[in-house]
Amino acid sequence: MKLASLILFALVFATACGPDGASSAPAKPAAGAAAPAKPGTTTAPPRAVVPTLNPTLEADANFKTLVGVATMPDVFEAPVGVAVDSAGVLYVSDVMQHRLLRFNAATGQFQGALGSMGTGQLQFNAPTGLAVDSEDNIYVAERGGNRIQKISSDGKFVAFYGGEKGTQPGQFDAPFSVAVDSMGNLFVADARNNRVQKIAQKDGGVLSVLGSLGDGRAQFNGPTSVGVGLYDNLYVADRGNSRIELFDAQGNFFGQFGSLGDDASDFRLPAALAVSPTTGVLWVADTDNNRIVRYLPNSPDPVPVGSRGGGGDQFVSPGGVAIDRQGSVYVADTGNRRIMKLTAPTH
Repeated sequence: MKLASLILFALVFATACGPDGASSAPAKPAAGAAAPAKPGTTTAPPRAVVPTLNPTLEADANFKTLVGVATMPDVFEAPVGVAVDSAGVLYVSDVMQHRLLRFNAATGQFQGALGSMGTGQLQFNAPTGLAVDSEDNIYVAERGGNRIQKISSDGKFVAFYGGEKGTQPGQFDAPFSVAVDSMGNLFVADARNNRVQKIAQKDGGVLSVLGSLGDGRAQFNGPTSVGVGLYDNLYVADRGNSRIELFDAQGNFFGQFGSLGDDASDFRLPAALAVSPTTGVLWVADTDNNRIVRYLPNSPDPVPVGSRGGGGDQFVSPGGVAIDRQGSVYVADTGNRRIMKLTAPTH
C-alpha cells in the first residue's frame, strides 16, 4: 500500500478513539459473559458445551476474496462498513472515497456506486458503519458529517438523523456505527462523545443515552460499533478499552469480556462487531490483532481466525464485519483494500 494511503488509513481509526486512547484493561469476564440475555434477566444463561475448532483449517476451507484488489483493482481505498440486505446485495462504505458501493453478495459482481463528498442528500462525509433494516433501507453512519443517513433499497434519500456536532442528546461527534433493533429503533455509536444513543426511526427523537467516558461498567472509550442480537440485546465494541460490553433491551448493563492483549480472549482496539439476531453468533473485528473472533451463544470460548498478512486467511486492520441471513460472514479487510467472505460454518 502507498505511504499516503497508510497515513490516511491510520487517521480513520485514530479519530474515533477517546482522549486517552487505549485505557487500562478491564477485568476478564466470568464464564458465559458473552451470551445474550433474555429481557429482564440479570445473570447469564447456562454455558453450553462447544467443540474446539481449528481456526486455521476453518479459514483455509472457507475464506475467499469476494471483491477487492485481487478481483477488481483500485475499487476501494479504505473499505470500512459492510452490510447485506435480504435480496443478497452487499453494501460497502469507503470512508476515503466518501461513497457507498453495491455488489452481489454471492459473486462479488459490482452493481454500482452512490455518493460523493458533501453535505447534501445522498452525499457523504467519511461514511463508516452501515446497517440494513427489515425493509432493506440502508443506514449510513457519517463520521465526518456527524449524522446518520437513511436511504431506501432503490437508492433514494429518506431521512437524516443528527447532522450537528455537539454533546446534547440527538447531536453526534464522530458517529462511527449504527444498528437497528426489532422495533426499528436506531442505536448509534457516538464515538467521541463516548456514548451510545438510541434514536426513534420515525421522528428522530432520542429515546435514551447510554454511557460516559471511562473504563467502568457501562462506560466507554471511543465506542466504534454497535450490534443488536437475540431479544434486542445490545453489543458495543468499546474500542479504546479493548473490550465488548453487553446490555439488555432496556439498556441495563449485562456484562463485558476482553481486555488489552493478543491472547485468544483479548483484543487490541476492536473496531467492529456483528451479531446474528436469529442465532446469537457474534463476530468481532479485532483490528490491531489483525483477526476476527467468533463467539457462539452460551459460550465464553472465543474462536480467533486470521493473522496479519494478505493471504486467504489473513487480514490487515479489519475495520468492518457483517452477517447475512444465511450466516455467511463478510469482513472489510481495510488494510488490504478488499472484502473477505467466510461461508456459513457447518460445525
